[in-house]
Amino acid sequence: MLASVGAGRRLWVGCGCRLLTPQRRVVREKTSVKASASKKEARRGFGDGASPSPTSADGEEREGEEKKSENQKENEASIPVCASRDEVAAAVTKTTVALTAIAAATNAAANATGVPWLAQGTRATELLNWAGADTSAAIALGGALGTAAAVTAARLALYNAWTPFREATDSSNAVALTNIADADILWVAGAPAVSEELLFRGDLLPLMSVNSSVAIGCVLSSVLFGVLHVPGSGRNAAFAAWASAVGGSYALLYLTTGALYAPAIAHGVSNAAAAYWWRKNRNL
Repeated sequence: MLASVGAGRRLWVGCGCRLLTPQRRVVREKTSVKASASKKEARRGFGDGASPSPTSADGEEREGEEKKSENQKENEASIPVCASRDEVAAAVTKTTVALTAIAAATNAAANATGVPWLAQGTRATELLNWAGADTSAAIALGGALGTAAAVTAARLALYNAWTPFREATDSSNAVALTNIADADILWVAGAPAVSEELLFRGDLLPLMSVNSSVAIGCVLSSVLFGVLHVPGSGRNAAFAAWASAVGGSYALLYLTTGALYAPAIAHGVSNAAAAYWWRKNRNL
């Protein structure tokens, strides 16, 4: 889910979430601590009319207090700045509309003019036709729910076993999920999932199928999907690797069923399940 909130504090829902830059806050806090220490020394000097000559013990004590204060401020600065419910809703809505418009325009242009590197009548060109389907609706729906269940199970297993992935998940979710209601998850998880599937699986997968090789298109579009989930909010290489793998599973579902709504359903359901679980785990 791609979304942005406010200048200087961007929220990337799904593809990333940006926090208030902690480094800047740390610098300001360090400056404040040093200024406070200087004032204390000045006040001590006024008492006897001469600049004080603190003992070694006094100096070490002050240094220890300053260091402790700086460490505390740095820890506080690393706490995510949670977006409000309205910010999350606005970010999701704007991004969903933007991605859907881009995906629809790209698809229409590709189908109207043709793609030079894709041979007509190949699997890649078939996938550009969003109305196509190779299986029945029941099979496509079953595949979607099965994929969603597998993705959710894998996500929870990695969350408990892989520290970098858990830290990235917590940081990102704290921004987007803290201040919303449970009912909001249906929109927050579902709307971006549909727009992302239209773009990444519906357009980029077939368009990246060099020489009509859908295997190449599957890999390239999935890696790009993962990379675009990294920016901001403490997300890292571990999260990018996870998102790439998940993108690959949605691509395989589309290749298998030929129905674009199948990965869209799988994507939305798995996002919603993970969001509900994370909020309940935090007693939100």
